[in-house]
Amino acid sequence: MDRKALIKKFDKQAEKYDKRRKNDQLYRFRQRIFQEAEGKVLEVAIGSGLNFPFYRSDIELTGVDFSREMLIMAERAAADYPFPSTFIQKDVETMAFNDNSFDTIISSTSFCAYQKPVDVLNQFQKWCKPEGKNTSAGAWY
Repeated sequence: MDRKALIKKFDKQAEKYDKRRKNDQLYRFRQRIFQEAEGKVLEVAIGSGLNFPFYRSDIELTGVDFSREMLIMAERAAADYPFPSTFIQKDVETMAFNDNSFDTIISSTSFCAYQKPVDVLNQFQKWCKPEGKNTSAGAWY
């Protein structure tokens, strides 16, 4: 699927994802994994904010998604949580952050949308501080 079609697909599904925040089938998985996020957190493919309920209140969140509609839902949802949040509409495969910028990097259930997932993982490795946490598809590295 080409990139524009994929973005359009996620834009159309934003409200559906937003409703899942309160009744997500992966709730237990998210609860166990994402409560360990700490410090400056980068969440890639943030979607509608499904992971927000599991973050600690003392994090600083930067959320990235290529879907404008998903980010609208995430920004709306973030108002219900105490941590500061910044949102960026961009494709993670074409963006850059400084090396060692984040304490935790999260990308959950999103690797199917990356054209070059290994390149994305390599970027995560650069962007995450050496002592930081990098979780992709639910596994800490």
